[in-house]
Amino acid sequence: MDDARSMRCAGLLSRLAYNHLRSRHIDPLPLLEKSGLNVGAVSALDAPIPVGGQIKFLKLAAETLEDPLLGFRLVCKFDARQLGWLYYVSTSADTLGDALSRLARYSHLNNDGVQLAIERRKGLHVRITYSGIPRHADFYQIGAFSTAVIVLARHITGLSLAPVAVRVAHSLGRNRRELEKMLGCSIVDTAGVDEIQFPADASDAKVVSSDAFLHRLCVDACEEALSRLRRGRPSVISAVENLIAELLPNGKITHNAVAEKLGMSPRSLLRHLAAERSSFSALVGGVRLALAKQYLEANRLSVSETAWLLGYAEVSTFTRAFRRWTGSLPSAARKKRMSGRAARVREAV
Repeated sequence: MDDARSMRCAGLLSRLAYNHLRSRHIDPLPLLEKSGLNVGAVSALDAPIPVGGQIKFLKLAAETLEDPLLGFRLVCKFDARQLGWLYYVSTSADTLGDALSRLARYSHLNNDGVQLAIERRKGLHVRITYSGIPRHADFYQIGAFSTAVIVLARHITGLSLAPVAVRVAHSLGRNRRELEKMLGCSIVDTAGVDEIQFPADASDAKVVSSDAFLHRLCVDACEEALSRLRRGRPSVISAVENLIAELLPNGKITHNAVAEKLGMSPRSLLRHLAAERSSFSALVGGVRLALAKQYLEANRLSVSETAWLLGYAEVSTFTRAFRRWTGSLPSAARKKRMSGRAARVREAV
C-alpha cells in the first residue's frame, strides 16, 4: 500500500531546508535523524528520499526556526534549475500554458505524492493535490510547491507575473498578510483547495528560451522516465483524510458526503476502510487532532478559531474532544509552545 513512508521524492526541499538551517547556525543533523533521514541521502542530487521523511523534516525545521511560512520562503529565490527535467521541459516549451501542462504531466518525476492539474476557467488555474499522502499532515511542502510554480512562471517568461490569487487549503492565521507581501498577490486560506490562479492571458505568454528541438528531447526523456515509474493503488485512507480536511470548516463531515466525492457508495467506502483496519470516525478524529495541534502550536490561532476550522459548532465540544485526545486543554498547546520558545531563548543567551 502506497503511503508517505514508501513514496519517494527528489529531496530538493530537504536540501534547501538543510542549507537554510545551517545558514542560521542551527545543526540540522538531529532533525534529520528524527525524520528518519541522513545527510548523505539529503546531499545526493540523484538519491530519492521518502516523502514522509521530507514532510517530517520540513515540519521540524519550521518549528525550530519558528517560521510557519518556511515552505513558501525556501523557494522564493531558489535556482529553478534544481528542478532537473521539470525545469528543462518547461523552459524549452513555447508558451507558459504549454510549460505548465508539461509540469503537471511530469510532476511525479520529482515527487510520487504530488499531482498538478491545469484548468482554464476565468483564468489559468494550477491546482495541486496529493495522492497517497494525507494533505492535513503537510503544511510546508505545499507552500513550497505553490511558490515554485510562481517563481518558475516568472523565470521562464521573463515577466513579473502576479497571480490573481493563491488559494491554500489550511489556515495561515496571522501569517496571511506577510505571505501576500512575499508573493505579491492575494492569498485565500482555508479555501479547501491548493491552487494558483493566473490571469487568463498568462497562458499565451511566450517562454523566452523556447526551443522546439530541445523540448522534443526533454519530452521524450520525461516520457521514458514516467513509463518506468511503478505506482501501486493509492490508499483509500489518504483520499478520505484529504476530503475530511477539505470539508471540516463546512461542518459537513459524514461518510455519505465523502463517499459521494469519491464516487463510491457509503457501504463500499466503509468496507474499504475496514479492509485497511480503520474507520471513518477514527479518521475524522485523527485529522482533527493533527490540525488542532498545528493551528494552536504553529499558527497560534485562538481556541475558538481552531474549533470553527475543525467543524465544531461549540467551543466547549472541541475543548472536550481535545482533552479526550491529549489529556489536556487546548490552551495548554499554546503554553507548551511558548515555554519551549522561552527555553530556546535562554539556551541562546
